[in-house]
Amino acid sequence: MRQYKLIEFLDSRGVGTVIFDIDNTLFATGEYFKQKTFQLGVEVAQNIDPEGNFEEIARDIDSLIYKEYERSGKKPSLIVERYLLGLKEYLGKDISPSLSVLVVEFFKDFYHHSPTPFDDTPRILEALLKAGKKVGLHSHAQDEWTRLKVDLLTKLTGFNIPYLATDIDEEKDSGSWLKAFELVDSKPEKAMVVGDNFGSDILPPIEVGCKNAVYLKRYSKSIAKNYKFDESVQIIEIKQIGDILNISS
Repeated sequence: MRQYKLIEFLDSRGVGTVIFDIDNTLFATGEYFKQKTFQLGVEVAQNIDPEGNFEEIARDIDSLIYKEYERSGKKPSLIVERYLLGLKEYLGKDISPSLSVLVVEFFKDFYHHSPTPFDDTPRILEALLKAGKKVGLHSHAQDEWTRLKVDLLTKLTGFNIPYLATDIDEEKDSGSWLKAFELVDSKPEKAMVVGDNFGSDILPPIEVGCKNAVYLKRYSKSIAKNYKFDESVQIIEIKQIGDILNISS
């Protein structure tokens, strides 16, 4: 079996467990959202401006949805709620009942399907598990939707991976991360966490003693300079999840 630098790095740090965030870390969830909201936007555009540029209107609505998501600190919310907020801002007035029904109907099966895993996701999980490392998953989403993604990973890797789904009505904070560590029977200082949201995937586990973190910042800025950590804490920044296989001390 090929020995990746990641395994050597974990061994050098005394790390036996890796816990991954799921959405936008192992799965292209953001792309799934954008694909669906754009498709709906084209339908909405035909209703609100039959003579307009449907694709341009759809993109404008998407832009407002994303800005609202950014303002919320990237806090997850149900897709219907998020879309209706963006659409109301675009219209500058209350949404008509017929448009509301269109939105609700369009998204009725949204959470019955899984986003696509990133190409490197199965390879990363297999490399860790075959090297004898424990792996856990910690999502900030409904349990049913998380289960769909975990089941897909089981099919792709052949491994059953334990997971914790912190509901979107709750905070993905230090308390929930302690539950994630307990789920895989690991002490925080003997684990590494991997995630794309600095505020919910990186800071909380460090607060409870985790010393190793990988911050996936495909669309985000680097770690703010005003964050000061103990010298024993190592945070590695990567652009794509596949980069994790080549991290080193």
